Amino acid sequence: MPPGGERLGFHVRRRWGARLRFRLGARSSRNAGELTLRLVKDDVPIQGRVLDLQGKPVAGVMVRIDPELFVPTKGDLTDWLQALNVNKQAQKPTNTAEFTQLYSPALAMLFAPVTTGPDGGFTLTGIGRERVASLHAEGATICNAAVQGHARHAESIRLADEGSGLSDPPVTCHGATFDLL
Repeated sequence: MPPGGERLGFHVRRRWGARLRFRLGARSSRNAGELTLRLVKDDVPIQGRVLDLQGKPVAGVMVRIDPELFVPTKGDLTDWLQALNVNKQAQKPTNTAEFTQLYSPALAMLFAPVTTGPDGGFTLTGIGRERVASLHAEGATICNAAVQGHARHAESIRLADEGSGLSDPPVTCHGATFDLL
């Protein structure tokens, strides 16, 4: 756990019941103490299409949420999106004090993977409005891809690759609706 990190344990009851442990990556200087987890409307699903290099839809691709969600500390993504549009140099755009990171391998229990249909389309629900999720797409006929999607209608923002020497490829932050090539 990173320095200053906190642990939050809570129960999610499904048919079988489960205990999930989340690590909160505290990226702010807030004092230890009470933590309030607010539920938000789930009225903005993340929807996309997986396309090949010729722009044709790819069916049968599994799209899943990686085991982390990012919750904006101010309640919405406005300031963060404006900052990304101005400075496209960030390699890890959610590594800021503007987010609380929820991390748990058990998130796979809450957000089941989906498979693209004949039109290459997929829909992920349950993330909640104004949240950022790390998404992973994999299939036999595509190069596996990791992207960030956020539950807000906005244009995609491709961050610049400034030859930072990092092995990670440049990140694209997608709005709630996008095409993944």
